[in-house]
Parts: sequence; structure tokens; C-alpha cells
Amino acid sequence: MKGDFSRVTFDNNDNDYTGTRLQQGRVLTDWDFNENQDILAWRRRRARSDMMGTVGVRDGDLDAFRVAFAPSGDLRIKAGRIYVDGMLVKVDDDTDFDVLTGLSTPGTYMVYLVAWEETLRSPEEPELIEVALEGPDTSARSKIVWSIGVAWISSNTDATQAWLEFASPNAWRDITSGVPGTMTVSVEAPSQTTDPCLGPSAEGYRGLENQLYRVEIHQSSDGGPSPLPTYKWSRENASIVTFWVDDGTWPRTPSSPDNEVTITVGSVGSGTLGFAAGDKVELTSNGYEAEGRPGVLGIISEINGSTMTIALESSADLDRDEFGDTPKVRRWEMASGEDLDPVIPTGSPSQELEDGISIRFNFNPATHTFKTGDYWTFAARTITGQVHDFIASGEPPRGPERRYAPLYTLVFDGTSSPAAWALGKDCRLRFPPLTELTRLSYVCGDGQPGYPGMWLRHPLRVGVTNGNRPVQNALVRFEIMSPTTGSPLEISGELSEDPYGVSPAPADFIDILTGSDGIASVYWKPGTDLEQLDHEVRATLYDHTGSQVGLPVCFHTELPNFWLIEAELRTASSPNTVVVVHPRATTDDTSPFMSGEVKIQDPNAAFEMTILLGTTSPDLTFYAGNIVVTRDGPAFQTGAGPFSTSVHTPVNRLIAPFAATPTTMANGVTQWELTWDATDGGLNGAFPAGDQRVRVRIFANLADNPDESPIGSTAYQWGTIEFTFILNA
Repeated sequence: MKGDFSRVTFDNNDNDYTGTRLQQGRVLTDWDFNENQDILAWRRRRARSDMMGTVGVRDGDLDAFRVAFAPSGDLRIKAGRIYVDGMLVKVDDDTDFDVLTGLSTPGTYMVYLVAWEETLRSPEEPELIEVALEGPDTSARSKIVWSIGVAWISSNTDATQAWLEFASPNAWRDITSGVPGTMTVSVEAPSQTTDPCLGPSAEGYRGLENQLYRVEIHQSSDGGPSPLPTYKWSRENASIVTFWVDDGTWPRTPSSPDNEVTITVGSVGSGTLGFAAGDKVELTSNGYEAEGRPGVLGIISEINGSTMTIALESSADLDRDEFGDTPKVRRWEMASGEDLDPVIPTGSPSQELEDGISIRFNFNPATHTFKTGDYWTFAARTITGQVHDFIASGEPPRGPERRYAPLYTLVFDGTSSPAAWALGKDCRLRFPPLTELTRLSYVCGDGQPGYPGMWLRHPLRVGVTNGNRPVQNALVRFEIMSPTTGSPLEISGELSEDPYGVSPAPADFIDILTGSDGIASVYWKPGTDLEQLDHEVRATLYDHTGSQVGLPVCFHTELPNFWLIEAELRTASSPNTVVVVHPRATTDDTSPFMSGEVKIQDPNAAFEMTILLGTTSPDLTFYAGNIVVTRDGPAFQTGAGPFSTSVHTPVNRLIAPFAATPTTMANGVTQWELTWDATDGGLNGAFPAGDQRVRVRIFANLADNPDESPIGSTAYQWGTIEFTFILNA
């Protein structure tokens, strides 16, 4: 940070300070106050970074730092806020950047944000001046500045795949920041002389003033032999700055051979803290510094009042518009006859600044990079003759601490067509506010065994919480869906809050509000449509705007090997009366059975029974069936063999031989139609007076081995279906 400071001392790596404390009767220095600000700012940023991650855009702020294409073809950054390593970066209006010009390599590029903190004073922000003081400035202001960069990341033009091919989530940092070189500061040892009339020179720092030195990179280096980076330095922390006034005489073209321009400035200052002929200066602006562009260097050749004539280093024409609304002149110090921006040498030779202070860069063009604006600061003190607040063995730039964030990937086809660039993957990470951590979670009900056309025994339950607290009156929609297409099914199945109650009526979807415990529950009856047995129930949470919140919760049921669909009964005495019975749960909810009622005037009358069964087993052989009639409970006789005649008191008769007709569906489900035609004596016997319970049981060999009996067999898998109907004699 540039400013009239005595020291810059904050370094969180060296201590765990949480703040500063004033003591009565003590001197208050600027660096005490500034370090307190740095400590608090660091802790705030670390806390935000721990909560939001290294990069975060608030949920719901969909446009914040979204990348789009402007009509001109430039990249447009949409207004909003983003947090980068705990640092809040915001843009109030959509902003366009010309960063694609000159790129020619096809492939995938990444658009990234780079942000850092700058210090601004009244010469740079005139509104900071207190006019009542008639000129002197007061405190400086810290401000977050940012810019946009584009980096090539892959030759793959599949933007998502290119992003996944990155070595690590932070690989983009290596592209945008690189590995910086280091700098070491030293002071001279006393020199020795053979002249007996001269004593040794004073050792260490020989300046007469306590100073805060600043060494800053002027021309950046991105690695490689060319261009080599250059640097500039100041004994006043580059705090000598003034703004120039647009007096209508700009632009000017530098006149050969001296390349001079004349500008009008706000103030030239006075003494050691002002400008004078022979000073080295830089023409720059807030925009230049925000974009990481080096300014134009020159030497003041003449000052006449508020008019400053500068001999520029470059002979190129200057474009006033490039400096924007905040043009300024900043003073730098160089030794007499020294280049305006000395090249940083390779290797590590020492270079003297002044008054016994030397610096040494450790820089290898093949492995190190320096960026415009990288800086080091150190304090020199006359009473000790030493420099302070610096690592003698070398350290990377002290600042600016640039934070990087990936925004979007772009795909470039390498041509010059208007459609050569296309948006790729949105790389912005999002975080929810702490008060909006509402989530839907599974509670119970998944994986129950179920039968088509029957209500599951237990409800499907989900919970809604905000953090660890249950949320009441949250809207959850339960809907029967197709897991293969992700779309609602038109038929098959019903949902209800209370399947045996009256409200609400069963439906294929239902909206339920959570209770005080945060739970929403629903009962599910899988459908009987054999073409649509591949389905699920999906629970989705919605907010007050009707937008989905988080991910849904899915429920599935486990179908048996084969199941009852329906049965039809027709008696000879009432041939036009067909009784259709469907499955429902038994009283103990452990297995399905069918219930119906048919009037039989003659117990020995002939009747027909047609039963539809469904199965997912690829091989199925029906082995046996029998019928049990009883008045005093559900007792029945299984019987051995295809057509057993075993009798169980009081009445037990086997159904006559049946015919089985299979129909296979496209989804692999097989529907079997079993038909009994009892034309030779009905149930083959008389019934006692009164209503009779008739239970039918069917055996099926799921292993396709009709020679095995289901009685006592352990080698094969057997399935059974049973149902009950009532005879009114």
C-alpha cells in the first residue's frame, strides 16, 4: 500500500495478535493504528473464507460476476458481489473488458477475476480533502480493486471436460500468478582505507531521516528470457503524488528530440515531500494500476507554478483517454544518471539504492515471474543504522496480495468469425446465507416390499431442517415419477396422506406441509399397470416463490417375484354377474389377499374363476393350486402334486385343472392368466349352512422345475399367492 506511513509491520505468519491496545501517556504512532486495522481485516477475511470457501457467490444472486458477450464482442461482467478468499469484491454496473483481442490459439480458456487492496489518498481521490483545512490531506482509504484476465487451459474444446482435466481445483492459480522471485535487503559494512588521515566510514544505513522504502516492479515478466522485469524505488513509500488537471490542452504529442510534454497539476508540493526539476516521475492513473499496467516514466525538466514539463522515456504518442478520469503523477527516486527503470539482473548481484542500502534479487527468468505492482517495503532507522520489518534471507513480494477466482470457461475455435468464441462452463461457486440453510433429507420408508395396487404398510417420510432446527409449514411435493425419464407418470399408483381416511383424495402427486417436527409423510400405492412398473416417488422441497430448494429425495419399493393383479368369478346360476376382486392388505398387514362376494344359490353349481398374475421372473412354472373352504378361520391344506385331493375339515376341495396363458410386456414383466372351469360339480361338495370363507392358494416354481414339490423342498425357490372371497349359500 502506498502512503505516508512510518512502518508497515503486520505479518500474521509471525504472531497471533488480535488487536492493539492504547496505553495512557504513550506516543500513538501511525503504524500502531494501521496494524490494528490490518489485524482486524485479516481476521474478518479468514472468518468469511472459512464460512464461504475460497470463492463464493450468494445463492439467488445468479447474475453476480456472470460472464456474457457485449454487442462489441468484448467480455461483459455482470453487476453483483463475489467473495474471493474472504475479500468482498463488488461491481455496481455491468462492465466490459477487451481481453480477447490478440488471442489466436484454439481451445478452452478460463476467465478469471483478480482482486487486491489499494490505498488511496486525497491526490488520487480529491473528495477525501477536508476543505475546512484549506489543503492538507488527512487519513488515507483502503479500497478493493479488481480486474479480469483470460488464460488458455486446454486444447480440448469440450469446456466441461477441459475443466475436469485440470490437475487440481487450484491449478488455475499456477497459470495466473506463477512463482515469484525474491528480494534481499542489506546494509553496508564499514569500509576500510589505508589512508591514516581517514577513518573507516560509518556502517549501516547512513541516511539522515527515518524512511519507509518501497521497491516496486515496473515492467512485469511472465517467465522466459524476454522481457526481463524492471523496477523502481522510493524512499517515501511512493507517497509523493499529485493529480493532473485536464485543462483542454491535452492530448499533446511528444516533441522530438526531448520527448517533452507539459501538464497542469493540482499541486507540486514543497521541499522533500514535493516535486522538483530532475525528479523521476510516472504518469499513471487509478485505471492503469487496477489493470496492472505500468505507467509512462519520465524526468521533470521544468516546473513553472502548477505547470510541469516532463521528458518522457518513451517517444510514443500519449492518448489522454487511456488515463481515464483519475490521471496522476507519482514521484520515484533513482540515483543520479541511473536508468528510469533498471532491469532486474539474472542471478543475484547486489545493487545499491542509497546511503548504504543495497538490494539483491533472486530471479531466474525460466522459473520466476514478477508482475507490475509487486512491491517490498522496509523501514530504515538512523538510530540503529539498520533496516527493519524485512527478512534478511530474502522474501517474495510483500504485496499486493492478489486473490484469484475462476468465473467461466470460454471455447475458441481459432477463427475470426463472429461466433468464434462461445461460453463454456460456469465456474462460480455458490453459498447459501446462514439463515437459508434449509434442506430436505430422507427419514424413512424407502425399500419397503410392496405389491402393485396395494398401499405400502409404512408411509414415506422426509424432513425439512434449517441447520439443525426442524422447519414447520415447508412445502414438500410427493410425485410418482419415472426414474428413467425423470418425468411424472400419467397413470400407475396413488399417493395419500391417509389411504383409509377421507382427505385428501388419492392422487398421483400431493403437496404436504411439514408439521412442527419438520416431517412430511405420505402413503404410496404402486400402480397395477404392468407397462409402468418402473417408477418411483420423488419428494421435492419448494420455497415461497415456487422454486426448488436443493436436491429431491427418491423412494422405491421392492416388488415380489410374482403378484396378484385381479380375479374374476362367474357362476353358472348367475352367468351375467361378474365379481371382480382386487388386492388389499390383510388385517396384520403382512401379506396381500383378495376379497369379494358372490351369491351362490346352489353350492354344487358350476363356476369359472380367472386370475391375473404378474411376475418379473424370467422362468415361471405354476405347479399347483388348491381351494380351502372353512367357517372357523384361515386354515387351509396345501396339498402335494399338481392336483391334490387332500381334505381338511370341515370342507376342503381342490380346484379343477387350470389353463395358464402368459403375455410378456416390453419391460420384461409377464402377465399370466390362470383359468379354472369347474363345470363338473362346482366345488365338488356340499357346504354347511351360512357364509363360508373361501381361500385360494397357488404355488409357482420360480426355478422352472415342475418336477419338484413345493412341500418340503429347499433346492428351489417357491412363490405363493393366496386370496379370499365369501360364498353366501
